[in-house]
Amino acid sequence: MNHNWTNDPICKLCGMEPEMPNHHLCKDCTYAKQVWSYLKQWLNLYALNSVGMNGSLHDYWRKCQENFDRSECRKIDGVMIYF
Repeated sequence: MNHNWTNDPICKLCGMEPEMPNHHLCKDCTYAKQVWSYLKQWLNLYALNSVGMNGSLHDYWRKCQENFDRSECRKIDGVMIYF
């Protein structure tokens, strides 16, 4: 939209809300939430279930890191960067 390209702003994953790369697409989209659920299960990251997803993606990332020892933060960082 910033470049005045013709587009459909609705998220292609959930089909419900406008895409916002800084939060919706990464953590607020219903599809993304399901992906996060699977990742937490597959990687045994159940401590993240207590982290609220309110705020920016950066805030969420920091809150996630607070739930793990420094040595385990690489796993969280890798998931966040890849996703």
